[in-house]
Amino acid sequence: MANNITAHPPQRKTTANTRVKTDLQLTLITQNVNSLGCSYNSVNRLREKMLPIIALNQDVIFLTDTRLGAANKAMRTSLQDLLTNNGITKYNAIWNSSKSTRGVGILIKDSINFSISNIMNDPSENALGILASINGRSVYLLNIYGPNQNDGQWFDTIFKEVNQTLSTVCNPVLIAGGDWNTILCSEPASLNIDLIKAGSIPNKQNKKKYWSGKTPSP
Repeated sequence: MANNITAHPPQRKTTANTRVKTDLQLTLITQNVNSLGCSYNSVNRLREKMLPIIALNQDVIFLTDTRLGAANKAMRTSLQDLLTNNGITKYNAIWNSSKSTRGVGILIKDSINFSISNIMNDPSENALGILASINGRSVYLLNIYGPNQNDGQWFDTIFKEVNQTLSTVCNPVLIAGGDWNTILCSEPASLNIDLIKAGSIPNKQNKKKYWSGKTPSP
């Protein structure tokens, strides 16, 4: 599965734990956490998952497969404590994760000067979009956990809503990341190194068909 981060402008590919070369100079990482709330998790297991991510000290963190609907009170309390009292840095959290499946979240470092003007919560909890002012610049943070089936209509709906929001803002920066359950290379199967031992990965055409890498004109 690919964990992808894309920022515009400029139009260039970036990867997890890569500094995005805009005037914002934000650092970002994306991580599939394979549940923060399922019954097999414990508070200690939660700390084992989250502390290495927090220790990277990134400005923005995209989390996928969070499943917070399955978290009990102790787990939720521990998670909040980890984000605010970890000895490294404090994070503000925005979640779209009320079920025991799927779920996404975006963490923003508390020292970042930001204010949120719009939040997009996908009902299936596969996406979370945040339009914010960060250090005086309009930024749209989009975290996607790609569906497990080939669902082009879902991607069409998400990007239509994102584009509608971006069209209301002058010169926005779009940062899209997460676990898209897809591959990046569009080469034929016989030449595509991303397809080696990856026959079960769905949505092989999502990157090519649904993500043009263009932001709308203001």
